[in-house]
Amino acid sequence: SLSVLMFELSLVRLFSIAMYSSVAFMSVSFALFGLALGGMVVYFAPKYFSADRFEERAGRYALWYGVSLVLFMVLFLQVNFTSQDGEDAWHGLYLSGLAFYLSAAPFFLANICLSYIFKIRGSVIDLLYFSDLVGAGLGVIAAVVFMSVTSTVNVVFLSAGVALLSAVLFFGQNRALRVLSLALAVVIFAGTALNYFRNDFDIAYNKKGKEENVIFSKWNSFSRVTVKKEMQLEYGDSLPEGKELSRVDQVGIEIDSDAYTPILRFDGDLQKVAFLKNDLSGLAYHLIPKGDVLIIGPGGGRDVLSALLWGNAVRGVEINPIIVNDIMKGAFKDFSGSLYFHQKVDVVVAEGRSFIHNDTRTYSVIQLPLIDTWASTLNGNFALVENYLYTVEALEDYLSHLTQGGVLSLSRWELDGVRLVPMYVAAAQKLGIERPERNIAIVKNAKQGIVALNNYLFKKEPFTEEELNGIDAFAQENGFEVMYSPRTKKDNAYYGFLAAADKESFMKRFDRNIRPSYDDKPFFFFVVNPSQLFLPSEETVGRFSKIDGGLGEVAFVIFLFVLLLIAIPFSHYYVS
Repeated sequence: SLSVLMFELSLVRLFSIAMYSSVAFMSVSFALFGLALGGMVVYFAPKYFSADRFEERAGRYALWYGVSLVLFMVLFLQVNFTSQDGEDAWHGLYLSGLAFYLSAAPFFLANICLSYIFKIRGSVIDLLYFSDLVGAGLGVIAAVVFMSVTSTVNVVFLSAGVALLSAVLFFGQNRALRVLSLALAVVIFAGTALNYFRNDFDIAYNKKGKEENVIFSKWNSFSRVTVKKEMQLEYGDSLPEGKELSRVDQVGIEIDSDAYTPILRFDGDLQKVAFLKNDLSGLAYHLIPKGDVLIIGPGGGRDVLSALLWGNAVRGVEINPIIVNDIMKGAFKDFSGSLYFHQKVDVVVAEGRSFIHNDTRTYSVIQLPLIDTWASTLNGNFALVENYLYTVEALEDYLSHLTQGGVLSLSRWELDGVRLVPMYVAAAQKLGIERPERNIAIVKNAKQGIVALNNYLFKKEPFTEEELNGIDAFAQENGFEVMYSPRTKKDNAYYGFLAAADKESFMKRFDRNIRPSYDDKPFFFFVVNPSQLFLPSEETVGRFSKIDGGLGEVAFVIFLFVLLLIAIPFSHYYVS
């Protein structure tokens, strides 16, 4: 039980690195399928799983389970599970099926062993159940602890070693198998220790393809953070296109091979990063005097530099201690110019929503600069980090912590950002804000479609004429487009929603799910309607060829495996 829980939590983390976020949390379904199938095999084959030679047979399944974990990890690291451009839907189904088979097989073997034990030793069910719960609880603790110390790859190897030690205990009467199991356990533990120092076995493919140019890597219980050397400098979608702007060297932080935040080379001279004044995400600083700024998710510090350029004092709230302590205050302290030690910068490690809910200060600007992980947590994707920062109640917290005239600034892709407007309207109603359409401004970069990056500005009070002039001037200077402001009328979703007499009907007719997300349903990023699960997106979303990230394919594979391995084989038992 300890080994199974270690592996199950590790699997969620591995899927988060190797697969799209909408698929990663399905690893729990893969695990449950394997466990269910193993239990059914024991139940429907009572003659084989009898008391005769119980210890040896149970030991063999424990042995095979331990070996299967090693094989799983070795094979998993060799496969690129993400469909690349030009590959058809059948390839995606093949990859989903392969991931399903590789991950479900160890759970299948493990639960044959566990179910066999419960079947034969039912006379001491109280002791078994107690031991099962204790083992599972220790497995959760061990997974969290070891993932913070070493890589998740090594945690899987450790869980294999634990499984083999359990096999040793079963083989009390079979010296040869007992010695074999013990020898394999010793080899695995020794190999894991060696891999801790040498890192010969690690992630080779992530959801973007082959992993390259990694100069720093570290795991914790909820993420894998890497720093990559940028072979071609990319400054993101928040800077204007076609303008000659100064450039500085940078490296890129990636969380679970997806969420990206750059570290700009900085020597203390803010004028060398003055091009950030043209950054779309810094629009709020053009509108209000300098003051205290709260940045939720400062990451590699680019947005901190942008705030400092305007003379603001910055408080940053970063959830990942690796980024703050190991990278910005550690390995890349000199590269970043000791940015997180700056006299006007205070960065704390905390979860942003919890922090602001308990914070007593107010801020002239609260900024969320494209905060998303699009990665699964230990509790499954769409459970914790996914995402209580983007709910109606969260917007209430942000707005309540603004000074008079303060601005809430959120940078989001058009794909899901359109959902922020219905959420703001819902939050405004709860806060007693009248005519919220006067308190919204939206500016986007030149790129078209649902991959466009937008900056959403929200206030508690209406925008002043001076502020609206500043927004128009900023957009015109940088080639950005004002998508919405109280004095501009355009035929788009924002005006359509805000002008609609029946907003519920408008949201129902929209081609994506833009209903407000609340704390009891915090699935902000999941904008797919059920009818779209098996359909390709009309527009390519970055590197995603499907708007659901392949969730429909995985759902189909799970249905197929259940049909072929459970429903049909055991149907005659159900009928009888």
